[in-house]
Amino acid sequence: MTDTQKPVHLSIEAQGMLSFLLDRYHEIKRLGIDSTNALAFGIKPDQLSPLMGTSNPCIAYKLLCNEAGFPGQEESCGNDLDEVRNWCETNGLPGLHCLAVNGATRFPGSSYPTRPGMLLSIQWRDDIVALLDTFSGEMPTGENWRSWRSKNN
Repeated sequence: MTDTQKPVHLSIEAQGMLSFLLDRYHEIKRLGIDSTNALAFGIKPDQLSPLMGTSNPCIAYKLLCNEAGFPGQEESCGNDLDEVRNWCETNGLPGLHCLAVNGATRFPGSSYPTRPGMLLSIQWRDDIVALLDTFSGEMPTGENWRSWRSKNN
């Protein structure tokens, strides 16, 4: 974070999601999974699990909330994921929020942030590619994100 940047407030739920998604990102990279796996629509919802036994890096909202320690809050996790997106953006990182999807549709919900005039499906694809294929900078872990400062800004 630079001296001119304001700290990003994260709710306790967003902190749990951020920590989990950071660790998931590192596991995805360790396994060599890329955007092709995330964007494949043939993956069944039950394969959207926190376990990396499948090649799909996306996680259903319900499972993300469970893993973050807030079971039953999947209907309201959009605000928390937006906080995660804002934290990533403020720190010069691609948005980890794109890894979270609706378990039934395997696609982000309608509150997924898009640029003006951009279709949700295209925005999500662009975000997945930016995170899994394009980004080559340093990413903090779930354990050290609170003390981590971006060298990418």
